[in-house]
This record gives sequence, C-alpha cells and structure tokens, in this order.
Amino acid sequence: MRLRLSVFFHADETPMSFVSRLAARNGAGARTFCRDFNLRFQDVVDGQAETLRRIAGLAGIDPAPLLANAFVKTAPLQWTFRGQVLHRTVLRRERIAICPACALADVRAAPALRPLVAAHGRAIWLLDVVRTCPDHRRPLVVASGGRPSRHLHDFSHHAAAILPRLAKLVAGPQRDPSPLEMYAIARIEGRTVSPLLDPMPLAAAVRLCETAGAVALFGPKVDLKRLSEQHRHSAGGRGFEAVAAGPEALRAFMDEIVSSVGPRVRLDGPGVAFGRLFTLLTVTRSLREFDGVRDIARQHIAENFALPPGHRLLGKPIGRRRLHTVHTLAKETGVHPRTLRKHLRAAGLLTDAQIAMSDHNVRIDAGQAIEIAEQLAGTLSLAEAMEHLNAPRAQMDVLVRAGIVAPRQRVTGFGAQNRYAVSDLDGFLGRLAAKARRHAGDRGKLCTIPEAAKRCCCSAADIVRLILDGKLRTTKIRTRGYMGVLVDPGAVLKAVRGPDPGGLPLRQVGKLLGTHDGAVASLIAAGHLASYRGVNAVNRCPQTLVARKEVKKFKATYVSLHALAKKRKLFIGTMKTRLEVAGVAPAFDPKEVGATFYRRNEVRDGGQLD
Repeated sequence: MRLRLSVFFHADETPMSFVSRLAARNGAGARTFCRDFNLRFQDVVDGQAETLRRIAGLAGIDPAPLLANAFVKTAPLQWTFRGQVLHRTVLRRERIAICPACALADVRAAPALRPLVAAHGRAIWLLDVVRTCPDHRRPLVVASGGRPSRHLHDFSHHAAAILPRLAKLVAGPQRDPSPLEMYAIARIEGRTVSPLLDPMPLAAAVRLCETAGAVALFGPKVDLKRLSEQHRHSAGGRGFEAVAAGPEALRAFMDEIVSSVGPRVRLDGPGVAFGRLFTLLTVTRSLREFDGVRDIARQHIAENFALPPGHRLLGKPIGRRRLHTVHTLAKETGVHPRTLRKHLRAAGLLTDAQIAMSDHNVRIDAGQAIEIAEQLAGTLSLAEAMEHLNAPRAQMDVLVRAGIVAPRQRVTGFGAQNRYAVSDLDGFLGRLAAKARRHAGDRGKLCTIPEAAKRCCCSAADIVRLILDGKLRTTKIRTRGYMGVLVDPGAVLKAVRGPDPGGLPLRQVGKLLGTHDGAVASLIAAGHLASYRGVNAVNRCPQTLVARKEVKKFKATYVSLHALAKKRKLFIGTMKTRLEVAGVAPAFDPKEVGATFYRRNEVRDGGQLD
C-alpha cells in the first residue's frame, strides 16, 4: 500500500524524523500513524529494518537511504549508526534539538508544505555533543523536555513549538562549532581524525575530552553535571585540542595541568592535580576503551609523582619509586625537611623555582635524593656535633681546622652546613679516652685540654695529637666527652717544647742593651745589629733572634743614653746636656733607631764614664 500524501526524504534525515513528518503530512501523530498500519514507532526509533522497509513502502521511497540513516539498537543503552557504536550517554533520545537556521531554510524551500512538515531532523542533531550547527554557526535549540510519552521522539510535534520563533532565533548570536563537535561529525561520516581518540567509542572519546577540558578550564574539582551548555561546549573543545594529536599531546597536557597547581598547594597525589580526569580513569578501570589513555596517564604519573613501590595506580602496581618529594623523603629517612632542602639545593637537585614550593610539591629523582638523605640520616650539624662531643665552639673550630674532626659531608652555600657523622664523633671520643686512667681524689696539677693549651702556649690540636699518638697520658673524670679528659700541663710542656734556638729575643736584647725592643728592631733594620730567624721553643712560632756574641760585641762598642743616666744617677735630660757640652755626639741618628746611643770610647774620652 502506498499513501497518497507523502514527503521527500532528505539524505541527512533520521528515520524517526521522516516518519514524524509523514504522519504530520497525513494529519496524525507519529505513534498513532504507526498503529494505524500495525507498526510500532519505537521500532522506527530503534532502527528495526523490517519496520523501516514497510515505512518506505508506504511513503513510496527507496528503503536503502532510510536504513542507512537508522540508529540501530544493538544492546541495552547502545545504538549503531554508520558503523559507529553510540552509547546512550552520547545521544539525545528524549530531547529534540533543532538549528533554527536550518529549519527556516527547510520551511522556505518547501512553501507548499506546512512548516512542521517541511522542517526535518538531521542525524547529527541526535548527538548530544553537537551543540552548534556547523553550516550556520548557531547554537542548537532544544525543543522538547517533560513531554508526555505519547509524543516521545516525535520530531514534528516538538518542532512545532519552535517554528513560530525561528526568525527571532536566527537573529541571535553566532558561535563556531568546537573542535570536539567537528570531530564527532567527522566520526559519523567515517573520517579518521585522531590516532588516540579514533580507536575509542565516540561516547568514551567525548567523555574524555569534556572531562579533560573541564579540569583545564574550571579546576580539578569541577562538577561536570552543573556545567552550562556553553561551558560544556568550551570544555569539549579545550579537551579535544589537548589530547587529539596523540600520546605526546596528552603528556604535554598533563604537564600543563600539574604546572597550573599553586606552588603552596599540597600535591600529595595525582588526584589533587587531575581531579575529575583522574577519577574518570579510575572508575572506568573495567572499560577497555580507556586502556590506551589510562596506560599513557599511568606512565606519566609514575614518572612525575612521588609514589611508593607497590602503590596501585589506575589498577596496576608501581614497580619502583622514581621520585621523592621533600615530604616523602623526610618521612622515609627521618631527616628534617628544612635540612633536606638546604642540602638538596647545595647538591644542585633543587632549583630556585622549587624553593618556593611546598614540601609536597618539590619532586626530585629518588635515587639521588635517597643517597643524600641517607648520608644526612646519621649525621649532625656543627652545633649538634659540639653538643655530642661536649666541646666548646672555640675547641671545635680548632679540631676541625686541624682535620682531627672532619665532616662526613661537605657542602657550601644555600644555608647548608657541613654534617658530622655520629659514628666518626664517637670514634674520636673513644680514641681520646682509650687509655685514660680513672680519676681518684684531688685533681691536683691536672687540667682540661683547653686549659693545658693555654698554660703551655700551644694549640689544643697539638695536645690531642699527642694523646691519639699515645705520647701523653690522660685521666678521665665524670664530665662527659671532650671536656672530661684531663692532662698534666707539665708533661704537655715537655712534649711540645722545641729545641733551644740559641739566640736572644728582641725584648731580652733590649734589656741587656738598656733600651726597648722597638729600638732593637730599628738597630737591626738599620744594619747596626746582626740577627737571624729562629723558632720559639715554647710556641714554635718564628721570631727574630740575636746571637749572644753579637749582643756582647754591640754592648762593648755602644752604650745607651738611658744606661749612662742610670749609672750616673742623673735625669736623662741632664745626662744628655752634659754629653752635648763635652762634644759627644750620638753614634746613630736617634730618629732612625728610636733611641740614643753613644760610642763608649767617645764617652770615656769625654770623662762621662768616670
């Protein structure tokens, strides 16, 4: 049987739109029309082939185009269209969407038909992700919602509510279709676009892109169910641009998301940065269509987050730890985070940018980090080492400079301190008191190492070396550590005294010559008194010495004004005046040597030594 009143079938039209228009052309609703011919409208909606062939016979058209445009139900909540498997989540089933410009063009192209019969529903309008007409760059208008079930999927019935407003709607603002919308249209047209998304069902690809884009635009905690149509439009486009190019693009996108996290936000795990995207990949572990994306994300997260070995990440365990944060490193090794920061920066593992980040966000190579942390775990700072040894700061400095106590880890800059191993410090104390006698009774002439160094005019390091070499006996008192070791200063003095240099120091020479040591130095500098360099027997410091015979020789030839005045019991000024009256002149320029000397023979000839 063929109907007298029929409608033209468009190449982009859906079967349910065609049946709805055919029914309206004959003055009935779609479901009533189908019942009149013992057919079910739901079979049309679900793409039942035999029903569509009978409809084609009634309309007098070729059934092949009708069958080609059918959304065929293949499983609960799943349909197939032109080879694409479409889940319920990616389709508009109860709602009818229309492009006002397309509908207005349909009405103008068929003036002989009523508007609700002329306007037809396009297949792409059934895709929930398509929210913009690619031909007219206008947002689609949803024409139905809350309608009685007898009008469900009845395109013409719902379109009738919008048709009077077409001119006004067409005058509204335009917008470009998002990249995700164009991708969905390309997919149902059989074109390949993305190496990462094409193997996925369209619903999964759309869900991935919209979720990724929403996280990028609105933050990791975005509520996708509350996004407006415009926001979903923007999110889908942003997400498609981020991942469509393939694995490297997805990794770059994930890097961008991590970088957008504030430096003081605790980046404890991937969920903090990726939020809903990480949740999506977690809750879909049983869906194989996300496996490719999940593998890329798992590898990226394992390489960029401080996850412990054995941690299950997106359904699979982590083999080994690749990264540490300052927080996880401190927790694992027991070293204070502030100490770790200083030493990691001194080792070049922390950048200036990472210094501003929280301990949870500073990510470093696990191998290098654990090596430094383990070195620090059994070490002490300088202040802590002093406390451990019970050594004053001055004594600690002497021991460190002498190399007797050496840091296990030397660092410089960035506020880091050299660290001293507890085992090294304990070993030093053990050797220092290894042969010490127990103190009994009065200390007597014994004293601590610093006191002995002061009395013997030597370095505490010299005394410590004598003890460690077994050349000096020690006594131990109840005071702990370094300050509890006593020595005999007399024995120390004998041990540290050097050989007699043989000459006289300047001060002693000055006393013998009746002048001061400054004048002696000036006499030497002017070449009037011979000298040489020798080593002090007590403190082993180099000093200027004068041989005894040189002193005797000088004294036999010259006499100071001070000595003459003292011998004659006269004021120096009086003695000087008498010598000037007697015509005796100084042997050297007094300004040059800083004192006044005369030749003895001239003074004797002048009668001043009588």
